[in-house]
Amino acid sequence: MAIMTHTPKSEIEKILNGRQPSRFVYSPNYWQWFKHQQDLDSLPDEIKHCKSLLDLYNYLGVDVFSRNVYSDPEEYWFGGLCDETTGDFELITQNSFSGRDKITLKEYKSPLGSLHEKLVYIHNESTLVQNQFLVKDYIQDFELFEHFVANRRWKFNKEKFDVVSQLVGDSGIVIAGEFYCPLKMLHLAMDPINSVYFLMECPDQARILLEMHEKEQLDCIKQCVENGVKVIMAMDNLDTMFHTPDYVKEYSSS
Repeated sequence: MAIMTHTPKSEIEKILNGRQPSRFVYSPNYWQWFKHQQDLDSLPDEIKHCKSLLDLYNYLGVDVFSRNVYSDPEEYWFGGLCDETTGDFELITQNSFSGRDKITLKEYKSPLGSLHEKLVYIHNESTLVQNQFLVKDYIQDFELFEHFVANRRWKFNKEKFDVVSQLVGDSGIVIAGEFYCPLKMLHLAMDPINSVYFLMECPDQARILLEMHEKEQLDCIKQCVENGVKVIMAMDNLDTMFHTPDYVKEYSSS
C-alpha cells in the first residue's frame, strides 16, 4: 500500500484549489529581516550558515510561498522574473557608494530626450528609497513619458523561473510578484502626491498612460500563466489604496 506524503507544495496547492489542507500552512516573510541581519552581520549563530532566504526557510522547515526568494532588495522592491525592455530608450545605469549606501542612477535615453531616476539602498536600514523620479514636471515631461510608457514591455524569463522553482522544489511554490496597477505606475514615475495632481488636472492625458500600462501588464500576466506560473501577486500596497474608491474603480479595478 502506497504511503501518501503531504509536502509543503501539495498543501499549498490544496488551498489554491479551494480544498482543506492536511495541516496548518505556515509561510512567514523574512525577506527584509534576513537581509538586514546579513547587512549588519548580526544573524543569530544558529542561522549564520544560511546564505540565502531559501536556505533560511529550508532550515526552519517553513512552507515556501514567496516572491522574495528571487527578488534582490538592493535592486528594486519587487520583480526579477520579467525583463523590462524600453524600445528606443537606452538604459544607462551607474552604481556608486556613499559610505555603505548604494546609489543607483538610471538614465533612459532616447532621441526625444532622457528620463532620470535615482535609487538609494540605505545600508543601516536595509531599505531602498527613491530619491529622484522619472517625471519631474508632468506637464513639461508628458510627451517624453508617454513615449516611454508606449515603448515599455515586459518579457517573462522562463529560464530563471524554472531555476528558482527547481531550487524550491517540494518546499513550496514561487509567486510571481511582478505586476502593479496603473495608479502604482504613476506613483513610481512621479510620486504619489504629483500623481493625484496629475489625475485631477490632466485626466485625459492620464488615462492614455494608464491604459497603455494596463495593456502591457495584462500581456505580461498572460506570458507568466502560459509558462507555468501558478500564483501571481499584484505589488500594490497602501500608497496605492489611499486614493478614493472612485479612482480605484476608474483606473485600477479592471
